[in-house]
Amino acid sequence: MTDVEQLQKLLNAANAEAAANRTKLKAIEDKDKTEAQKLKESHDALAAQNRLFQVQLTAQKLGIVDPEAAAALLPPNTPADQIEGQLTLMLAARPWLKGTAAPVNTPAGNPPKTGSGLTMDQIKAMTPDEINTRWAEVEVVMKQAGKTGITP
Repeated sequence: MTDVEQLQKLLNAANAEAAANRTKLKAIEDKDKTEAQKLKESHDALAAQNRLFQVQLTAQKLGIVDPEAAAALLPPNTPADQIEGQLTLMLAARPWLKGTAAPVNTPAGNPPKTGSGLTMDQIKAMTPDEINTRWAEVEVVMKQAGKTGITP
């Protein structure tokens, strides 16, 4: 084999090795790019979740009964330092957002205790004098029950 043929053979081998290395490099770059994209997506999701929590916390602080609705109504590009101001403006335009909040951790079928232990049935069984004596307690129970008067 001549020197030229031997050099040609070495050159072909080097070219093949370089092509293989370029393929490996491309695969590594694609993998890094994919991981970078995953990290960016994860960052974006966490940032969105953080913003939602900020909006919900501020909404609760302002007495908004449906923080999720407030978050949905708030423009998505509202800067964090303007969330409270925007929600305050939103309350002025949409007063229904501040409705009457239900007591926390009270199941719908289990109304909160009044503190006195009175029930509507007990009130109905009372004499007028007993009702007058315990009027403050009776009034609280009736308001919670949505009653305006006592009917036998």
